[in-house]
Amino acid sequence: MTSFWYSSYDKAKIFLAFSKSLFGRKSPTMSFHLYYSNHLDTLQYIAGYLTKVDPQESPFDKEYFLVQNFGMARWMQIKLAKQLGILTQSEFLLPSKMLMNLLEMIFTEEEREKQPIERLSKDQLFWPLVQLIDGIITDDMVTDIINGDEANDSENLFLPIKNYLAQYEKDAASKKENNPLLGILHLAEELAAIFDKYIVYRSQWINAWTKGELAPAHFEQKLPIELEAWQAKLFQKLYQMLGSPLHFGLLHPLIEQKLQDPKIQQKLPKRIFIIGLNSLPPLFLDLIAQFSKVMDIHLFFNNPSQYYWGDLTKGSGLPSFSLTNFFEQAESLIDPISPHIPKSMLDSLNEHWQNSYGNPLLASLGKVGRDHLHLLQQYDGNLDLQITEAFAEPEVSSLLNHLQAEIYHLRPARESEKYQIDAADRSIQVHRTYSPMREVEALYDQILHQLEENPDLEPEDIVVMTPNIESYAPFINAVFGSAPAHRYLPYSISDVSIKETETIFTTLLQLLALPDSAFKASDLLLLLQMPEIMEKFHFEENDLSLIHFWIHDTNIKQAIDGQHLTDELQAPYNNQFDWDINSWRWGLQRMLLGYGTEHSPLNLMSDDPQQQAHTIVPYPHIEGKNAEILGYLCHFLDRLIETKNMLSGDKTITEWQRILPQVWQDFFTQSSENNDKLHYTQKLWLSILTGATEIGFDKSLPLKALTPMLESKLLEDKPEQNFIQGKITFCSFVPMRTIPFKMIAMIGMNQADFPKSTVHHSFDLIQYQPMRGDRSRHTDDRYLFLEALLSAKETLYLSYIGKSIRDNSDLYPSLLIDELLRYIDQVSITADETPTSEKITHLHPMASYNPALFSNHSAIQSFQNEWILSSEAIESYHAPVNYLTLIENYQIQDQITPLTDLSLEGLIRFYQDPTQYFAAQRLNFSSFRDQTIAIEDDERFTIQKGLDEYQFHQALTNELIQKSLEKSMKQKEMISPQMLTEINDTIYQAARLQGALPKFAYGELAWLDKSLFPQELAKTLLDADYPYGQFSLQSFQSGITLHGKIPAQSPEGNIILWDVGLLKHDRLIKGAIVNLFYHATKSKEDIAQTLWLIGKSKEGIGKITYPYYQQPEAAKRLTHLINGYLYGIQAPIPYLYKANSQDEIFQDALFVEHYTALRTELPQYFDNAMQAWNPQILVEVLKDDLFINSLSQTTRNHLNKVKSLVSRNNSFERLFPLYGDKEIFAFILFYHHYLNELMPHD
Repeated sequence: MTSFWYSSYDKAKIFLAFSKSLFGRKSPTMSFHLYYSNHLDTLQYIAGYLTKVDPQESPFDKEYFLVQNFGMARWMQIKLAKQLGILTQSEFLLPSKMLMNLLEMIFTEEEREKQPIERLSKDQLFWPLVQLIDGIITDDMVTDIINGDEANDSENLFLPIKNYLAQYEKDAASKKENNPLLGILHLAEELAAIFDKYIVYRSQWINAWTKGELAPAHFEQKLPIELEAWQAKLFQKLYQMLGSPLHFGLLHPLIEQKLQDPKIQQKLPKRIFIIGLNSLPPLFLDLIAQFSKVMDIHLFFNNPSQYYWGDLTKGSGLPSFSLTNFFEQAESLIDPISPHIPKSMLDSLNEHWQNSYGNPLLASLGKVGRDHLHLLQQYDGNLDLQITEAFAEPEVSSLLNHLQAEIYHLRPARESEKYQIDAADRSIQVHRTYSPMREVEALYDQILHQLEENPDLEPEDIVVMTPNIESYAPFINAVFGSAPAHRYLPYSISDVSIKETETIFTTLLQLLALPDSAFKASDLLLLLQMPEIMEKFHFEENDLSLIHFWIHDTNIKQAIDGQHLTDELQAPYNNQFDWDINSWRWGLQRMLLGYGTEHSPLNLMSDDPQQQAHTIVPYPHIEGKNAEILGYLCHFLDRLIETKNMLSGDKTITEWQRILPQVWQDFFTQSSENNDKLHYTQKLWLSILTGATEIGFDKSLPLKALTPMLESKLLEDKPEQNFIQGKITFCSFVPMRTIPFKMIAMIGMNQADFPKSTVHHSFDLIQYQPMRGDRSRHTDDRYLFLEALLSAKETLYLSYIGKSIRDNSDLYPSLLIDELLRYIDQVSITADETPTSEKITHLHPMASYNPALFSNHSAIQSFQNEWILSSEAIESYHAPVNYLTLIENYQIQDQITPLTDLSLEGLIRFYQDPTQYFAAQRLNFSSFRDQTIAIEDDERFTIQKGLDEYQFHQALTNELIQKSLEKSMKQKEMISPQMLTEINDTIYQAARLQGALPKFAYGELAWLDKSLFPQELAKTLLDADYPYGQFSLQSFQSGITLHGKIPAQSPEGNIILWDVGLLKHDRLIKGAIVNLFYHATKSKEDIAQTLWLIGKSKEGIGKITYPYYQQPEAAKRLTHLINGYLYGIQAPIPYLYKANSQDEIFQDALFVEHYTALRTELPQYFDNAMQAWNPQILVEVLKDDLFINSLSQTTRNHLNKVKSLVSRNNSFERLFPLYGDKEIFAFILFYHHYLNELMPHD
């Protein structure tokens, strides 16, 4: 692709122009130079050329570059080094640092000591504000702040502060926070940030307030007096408390006076380059502009248009500066203000003229640059302002170039000649995905596609920006970091905070939060998994899963002990042992007792004779070397408890200053690397607290009031080492936004995430008197988007989460993407007149293995071949459109590796859920159910219906049967209802002491409710002489070997299966298949031998008696089942339910009625399908519209009714979305016919 960036010919013109500009003057003077260009590359080249043709007088003199961030500094260093051959004695500074350097040059050290020059940042203002507000609330400082008659109004003056804190305390009371200083710290933090903003953007207010005056009006608009009065008084006292230092807002006259001194002029650098900044605060711009009287200030503005596009106030007239065309060295002949507006209309324009006459993208997105441009031109007449343009006409060869050209020419959409895009034009791409992971995978594939199509594109030419780099970093590492060597792309992730890159800091913050920790099991397990904790306490990776199992099995949930739990709940402990159950101390005592004793309970007597003994039930599953792991776990918990106690309570600032080394020593190993991190953290910690000690703040505070400040510092500190390293650069939007790259990608462009909204605090006065140059996150993000659009040389890539992964509903992109797409549709057309926005927008499927991703020449083609399920032709990578192709593919595989044996359990699982079984066996999908043991932190008040209740019934029924049989055998007596009741009570007590039940009466009530069914079921099984725990192994030969175990016969000759769940389709299927397997493998015929399935019914205990089969008949039917299995693993059989229900369709009376009638009317098709074992017969019939239309109206009604009663199984639809209703309906008919014919039961 041809780049429109400046050519060697343009560079030659730059050389010529600058030679004339620099050396053509007779008496060079210091001035303020403004350079406009639509390419940052050009501006950078001009800066480099200036240093070359007009070098410093001494090789030891420095060149100063003022940049917006370190990403820009890194880019400038690389480009200047390439241009000049070597780059030395160059310093790249941020605006505040540059300004402080200049001030240190003109003010002597003695002057600065006598009256310090302070930035007055929010960190400097915070602690003094805390002390002031604390004094106001306690009325200690009101008389100091308010003098004379105004003292009578002190209550009203600071009423907003008192109301704010009263509301905060009210909210805090619900969170059990009772220290009033927490609200004061919160308010001080808010006010410090607001005052910091005033100092930079409203210095005139600050200057007035320090004199005891109100802020001056702006265009006759004054600030709300009820908000300004108390802030003005508060800041006046704050300023006095700080020693009335010099701040930036007071420096203008002092700088002007100092710059008259020739000796001071000698100290200043020759020049300063300001480049890559899209705006500067007006105060900073004014202060730096002052220096242009004695030194050269070169400000480079990346201007998207060759015409002036700042807002013009009606009647203000045009700027008076002369605009020189740099390449031609002549005054521009085109009106820079209004190239498309008749001169007759200029006088009638209002402030927002360009919304109608300018480029709509520039009007909508360009407020930040527009304000900056306006502020720059205000210096004309006040300074020696030299303005030079170095624009380059964009070469339009793609849609992206066309948009850049339209902005360059400031052309309104209605006057734009529509650009016809080429079918292969991929200069602007919009990608919709289902998740952040798929978004990064799509980006990876598209980058590979770009690299394949463009041999000149290198990884270093690509930048990827996102609103939240820290949330995307794990996905980036997962996709780009795990790529195989042959398609590995070098990449680096920048702008991630040190808190996120170093787990030791995250661990430290978790430890500092221990005073308020509930010691929840899941939280401590996460802490235990931190690498630093594992190293300190000698845990191996395998130990963690074992500890996880112990915690789950011993029912540890939360709290150190009962006392800790009651303190958290603000309830009386009263030495009640139930409070201790499920706590850490109780659980560890169980483990230690189980290891150290012969598993006999330990009764801990209470000092109070009226209290019952506390019984600790041993946990018997820890032995051998596992005791060492248990010892480490106990040591870890002891340290946590000690640290919690040490950090709890309120302490003075001086006491809090000393805590970090102790915590560090207790939880982290001593190494040079860790010591460096400790010193770094301690430095941050002291920088936070020193402000309090310097002003003598001695109030006691809880630790949770201070740790958020440390966390904020760790989040702000972002390592700089990963910017532009010859790799694909991933970063947030700030570091790279104006730097030109061949490919610029923006991911995570979701409506809620970009642009960020600006929420003003009610105290913030700026919202009541807005001015040019004001910054907000919302307008910054909009301009950032514009800069990215203009900085992309060849490709602009945009992506967002466009589909819900939960319900497939549409999700919306950033409003800026919407604006861009609407504009693109206005200024471009396609050959087939399809809206361009549709052509350039691509939806990526939810799954990485979707066949659409592996189609040749697809716009979303994937290069990740590991997701391909087969090495056959591309059509066979995934499930094809029809079943016959699918069957053929798997038949080929089965011929290579034929199936020889099958378990009875596998056959049952297949018929219970054919789609899930197919996915697990053929597609290697894991079970649809998560097998991870979940740790429950919260206390239960009952046994929940569903899985919890099922597992409880299962366990209790087994234990009742087992213990009843053992007791009956031991005592040689019959099992009676009284014996079952006694055993049930014994099991209840054991379950309570093992923490398996809710606490107190809740556990007893839950047991009384939930144990009734297991007792009834156990009694039923015992009365039927169920042979508990006795099975026989059998096998059946039918082409393959079917093997499994069958329960032993009862004395009456019955085979008994039981389950605590409802006797629904899955359990009925299991009973039917076991019944066939039993009769097909029996050694002799006995008509008395039957199979019972006992379980839960709506009336209580239900029993199903399955039919008796002669051995040959059972073998025949079982063979049919096996053949059905072999068919089902070649093509999945769907299992369907009633529409809008989870009830199985086979038990629906209306379905059965219409289905039976349909079978009666079309017997030949059902019989043929059954005999040929080929449901495709039904498929072909139902696809034949002529045949369907030839049926009677009654038959068609039955057909439609059956179809309307069913709902597709979600798992089947997700695996095979291309199947139509007719195919699935045919399978339902076949499947239902099959089950009804082969597995009848009474």
